[in-house]
Amino acid sequence: MNEGKSEQGKSVSRALHAQHAFSRQSLSAFSKIVIVALSGAAAASFILAVVVGFPDNNALLFVTMGLIITAGLAVTGFRWMPPVITLVNGIFLYEMTTQPYVAYHLSNPKTGGFANFVLDLVIIAFVFVAFGAAIGATIQLYRPDKQQVPRWLPAALTGVAGIVIGALFIASIAQTGSAARAANTMVRPAGTTVGATTTTGNSSLATVHMSAANFDQPSVTLSKGAKLRLVDDTSIPHVLANGTWQNGVPKPAVEPGAPLINQVQVNGNSVDIGPFTTAGTYHIYCPIHQGMNLTVVVQ
Repeated sequence: MNEGKSEQGKSVSRALHAQHAFSRQSLSAFSKIVIVALSGAAAASFILAVVVGFPDNNALLFVTMGLIITAGLAVTGFRWMPPVITLVNGIFLYEMTTQPYVAYHLSNPKTGGFANFVLDLVIIAFVFVAFGAAIGATIQLYRPDKQQVPRWLPAALTGVAGIVIGALFIASIAQTGSAARAANTMVRPAGTTVGATTTTGNSSLATVHMSAANFDQPSVTLSKGAKLRLVDDTSIPHVLANGTWQNGVPKPAVEPGAPLINQVQVNGNSVDIGPFTTAGTYHIYCPIHQGMNLTVVVQ
């Protein structure tokens, strides 16, 4: 009989434990901040996905979906949710800050696209706030004596907002990236023009630089027999091929007289194309970056 009561007591204890683990509680101030911050990050991520455009925005759409799901989990109020959300936010923050595309936008607000810079900065700021608030919610979960809102919280949020606003102000008045400044100040050989088109002059090798998502110039003019050097100034990978983007659609092409460029991958280095032995107009594009076209004129 005692064994039966003991077994019954264990069953009740297990049931109470399960109820405690999956019980829901009212949202604390930290949890509400997590929800607002994740929702803001999801909105900014979706806007950035629209700006980038298909198909380059696939990863951003997955990030947006993940942020929305995480915010929805925070709304549930389950007791075990704060530690989980802390872990997820930490992963989000790590992945965003280590992406070379994001690093390029943050370090080159003008040449990388100011809208991309603003949205990347806002997303990281929101996720950072959500990460910190999730840590606070986790501490409150296991420290019942720490349920009150800390006095430093408003000052901390104000500080993050101040950093974001300051970064936006500095970026808005900053000069263009070092590559653009170098292009404007470098000594060029005779016959070379600065601007939309660069010619080789007396040299047998012309150079065109690439940023995160485009060529730094739309066209280049070569002499017959010259080679073309394409330099990736970032750690963003590019894939080079014969063809062009037309109305947002990649159009691979086989152009008579053009050197064959078959999915040449460039990632933070340079590649020489050619020689171009036949006069004419040829096209090089990157199929993974929408609108990334280069026209090569050989004369």
